[in-house]
Amino acid sequence: MFSLDAPLAPAIDAFVNPENDDNVHKTSLNTVVMQVHRKVSMEALIQALGLHLTSTDDKVRARAMQLLAEVLSRLPELPLTPNAVQLLVDFFADRLADYPSASACLQALLALESNHAKKIASPTVTIILIQKMVKVLHVPQLGQAMRKQCFELMQLALGQKVVVDVLVTAPESSSIDHGLLFAQAFLNAMEGEKDPRNLLLCLQIARELLAKLEVVFDRHDAVLQQYFDVVSCYFPITFTPPPNDPYGITSEELILSLRKAFAASDLLAKHVLPFLLEKLSSTVVEAKLDSLQTLVFCCEAYSINVALLHMLSIANALYHEVVKGEKKEVIEASLRAISRFSSVIGLAKTKAAGGAAYAWNKFVVELTTRAMSDLTGHATDSLVSVSAGQVLAALGKDSVLGFTHVLETSVPLLIQQFNESSTSTESKCEASLARLLLIVNTIDREVDQSASAQPMRPHALVLIDALVAFLSNNEALSTPTAKCSAIEALSHLVTYPPSPIVEIAQVKALVELFINFLLFDASPEVRRECLQSLRAISTIKQKATVKNYASLVMEIALTQLMDAVQLSAQNTKVAAVLASSGRDHPEFFNDVLDSITQLSQEASLFQATIVRLVDFCVVENQDSNKITFVANSSANGTQAHVDGILNAVAKIVELNADDKASMEFCVTSGGDNSIVFRLLKAVTTTAADAAAQNALLDDAKLASCARIFRTPMQNVSTETQQLLANAAISAFLTTQSTGASASHPAYLQLVPLFSAVINSANRNLNLPETSRVINTLLELAQSSTAVYHTTASTQQIEQISSEAALSAAKSLASIVNKMSDGEEFDALIVLLLDQKLSQIIANEQKDVSVRVAALQIYVWIAKALVIRGHREHAPACLFFLCKFLTPETSDARSQIAMHVAKSFKLLVTEFPDVLNRKCGAFITFLYRQRTFDLVYPVLLEYIRSHSGVENVEALVAFSHVISNSPKAIYLPHMGSIFPLMVQAINSDEKELGSPAIKTFKSLLFESVESVKPFLKDVFPGLLKQAQHGASALDRHDALDCLAKLATIPYELIHPYKDMVLRQLLHCLNDRKRFVRHAAVRVRNQWSVL
Repeated sequence: MFSLDAPLAPAIDAFVNPENDDNVHKTSLNTVVMQVHRKVSMEALIQALGLHLTSTDDKVRARAMQLLAEVLSRLPELPLTPNAVQLLVDFFADRLADYPSASACLQALLALESNHAKKIASPTVTIILIQKMVKVLHVPQLGQAMRKQCFELMQLALGQKVVVDVLVTAPESSSIDHGLLFAQAFLNAMEGEKDPRNLLLCLQIARELLAKLEVVFDRHDAVLQQYFDVVSCYFPITFTPPPNDPYGITSEELILSLRKAFAASDLLAKHVLPFLLEKLSSTVVEAKLDSLQTLVFCCEAYSINVALLHMLSIANALYHEVVKGEKKEVIEASLRAISRFSSVIGLAKTKAAGGAAYAWNKFVVELTTRAMSDLTGHATDSLVSVSAGQVLAALGKDSVLGFTHVLETSVPLLIQQFNESSTSTESKCEASLARLLLIVNTIDREVDQSASAQPMRPHALVLIDALVAFLSNNEALSTPTAKCSAIEALSHLVTYPPSPIVEIAQVKALVELFINFLLFDASPEVRRECLQSLRAISTIKQKATVKNYASLVMEIALTQLMDAVQLSAQNTKVAAVLASSGRDHPEFFNDVLDSITQLSQEASLFQATIVRLVDFCVVENQDSNKITFVANSSANGTQAHVDGILNAVAKIVELNADDKASMEFCVTSGGDNSIVFRLLKAVTTTAADAAAQNALLDDAKLASCARIFRTPMQNVSTETQQLLANAAISAFLTTQSTGASASHPAYLQLVPLFSAVINSANRNLNLPETSRVINTLLELAQSSTAVYHTTASTQQIEQISSEAALSAAKSLASIVNKMSDGEEFDALIVLLLDQKLSQIIANEQKDVSVRVAALQIYVWIAKALVIRGHREHAPACLFFLCKFLTPETSDARSQIAMHVAKSFKLLVTEFPDVLNRKCGAFITFLYRQRTFDLVYPVLLEYIRSHSGVENVEALVAFSHVISNSPKAIYLPHMGSIFPLMVQAINSDEKELGSPAIKTFKSLLFESVESVKPFLKDVFPGLLKQAQHGASALDRHDALDCLAKLATIPYELIHPYKDMVLRQLLHCLNDRKRFVRHAAVRVRNQWSVL
């Protein structure tokens, strides 16, 4: 046992004795370290070790030296005098000759150099130490750990400024060149190093060595050559770390360190650049890529002067790789290299650096000339011309000077070729346009240059004129691809530069051109490109022009589109559009609405568009001051017309949901005449008219209105929400009073619409007449289908009643979730759940439909409490539901047990329209975990103690809870869950299939070992799900599981191979294509086992 007062001598003897175990060594070492820290000097410790240090036993001497090294390493602040440090350095340096003690000596020297370097009398001592170390120890032949110690000692020496000063000092004629000897010592030690841990360290030291001893390498070309030979032999580095590598060394780290070693000094350029150009001729793709990337890295680090002699060779090599290259990745890397070289040379030319003009001529001018020569001498659509165009674009990509030079040199030729090819062949026309588009796309979208300094500005007008002339020329070979390229180029000339380079009059003309093609062109691709261009112009990021451009799109494009919405197919303008574009009127109408939707994503366009679209849908009766929807007429298509417009309005509102100002506009602009309030009045008035005529409302209008109401409600301020909520609740209570709801189902159709508003209300909102609203919702949620004298079928009415009941239940849940805790809240829960709903659900004498309706309400309210994390009511609800799934006897099974089981899916599933964070719901972070913790033990115990049909309902609920819980929750219980999921996938109950296969797949992919005891049951179950799963995703998951099982040792799955291959034949005829593909893949996998 360790003691502060333990004597020193026994502790030394115990540590040095190689026969003792690790615990004795550790205790003894701690004793010695503490004694030295308190009172014993290092000199006294060495004297106490005297006999051990001179022992004839190698292990004893090594342990004795190890003790000294450990003390120095563990006591970095040990008070040592300069004389003591010098004595220790000499002592350990001399002991390096004793190989068994060498590792400990290196550790001790590292401790001295790290912690006591300032006390070393002279930097020459350290230099001589390094020279002695490499002389005594042949470093390349040492083990990995000792080699690393040697390299670390050299790195420490280079880290001392006084040592570096001595190393770089030019020697006298008769004196020793310490710098030369040090560099040679390191390079000799590094030569042949293969261990990635040491190699990473060596490359870092090499870079530091060349950077700090640059004058030494400049004096001795031979050592510079040696440096290059030693370092370059590692290029290219290919290293794949072993799995679970504890050292964390990556190939990227090694490659970067090697590049830094190459780029450490300009002196190395004369060796590195020819070497990399030679490696570029390799046939190995990885070597080519590494050569290109390293070439760029080095040239960005070197001064421009040292690369002058190689600049032409570099240009030729890169051009050759682009033009003659076969691999796409090599061509792309070469183009990136050209861009970087152009940028570096252009920056040097801007700074008037020495040699920059020569480099400019030999690289940028040379490549431009070669590209222009190839463009002139080869066909426009040849691969050489394509590559030449890519080179021109690359030269201008990262360099303003390069882009200016390329444009001045190439634009006249490119336009000339374009004009000639537009009447030649389609391929030449498309190729020349693609080249122009490539040049236009080279515009820098991030750097905001003034309009006069933008390289493209002098050429924009001539490019626009040529492209517009092509699009306007009916005789040109204007294929859809060519038109799309021309339109895209025109759009990018307007939208790419951060500052405008196109005059507003030209932009106006382009907008007119685009809308003309959008309406009249027969190609969907061209129309799509025009729409994207108009949208880009209307939402341009140029702050100075965004409003002007948006107004142009509104005045020219949207005005024509709006007019087209109102015109019939018989109109001469529309007829001309239909004839030219080859569309029928319904397709044209839908395309127009889609175009309006896409163009209404700028605030001013949104506001102007949406008001006018709503005007198309509603009409105000001046006599009665009522607002209704435009009268339906199936004969002339008015109903579909209005439905389409309202759907477009809903899409526009949803696309602009993140713009708070636009959402506020929907509710507040115009007061009671805002678009939301107008639609609310229209829908309630139309409902009253429908009821009076014994008719029903149009579902499409109601669905669109619900979306229009929901989106602003979720994205406006609380004050604005209050305005909308007040109006919606007032209309809700008016239309859903007892007399009104009993009179006609048309009013029930409004419930989902009002529910959209209630469900999206903020928690801080005060709903008016809350008690009355709750009572009305409860009545609606419990209401049964009645017989009405309408033109609708009984099935329609049943569906309306069902949707109204579901919407009411969701709204009740939303209100409960957002209410504040307190006596009023507790009283409401007791009233709804305990006194009303639970009594109905538990009453076996009640009709099943009545009990199921009450159950639906109960589960939704329970969900509201569960996600809220209520500590009292949420567990009570879950346990109440579990009672129906865990009856004490089989005779006590409830008629609605399966309905209860299915409802557990609702409890743990998220819904987009209610009880989510966007709707302002109160959601605790770990509600799924709490649900699992409460339900899992109850259902698991029951399922285990019952079998067959008795536990089907409990197993359904169990599967839903597991499949919708985070994986981290149920993985610790894998041993209990897995057998139950095997039972579930073999069940004939359809409700079990989806959650069971989802959970089973997750468990299987987490641990294949868990399935081995159950293989005889797993294979039939998975094959049943693969053939008869309720959804295509379930069948696909089952096939994935079968593929995973094929990785199990063959001797375990061999008995099932024939059955799997035979049953998978049925899956090859699945009605879903991606399931059939999966079946083919899995069957092939099993066939070759």
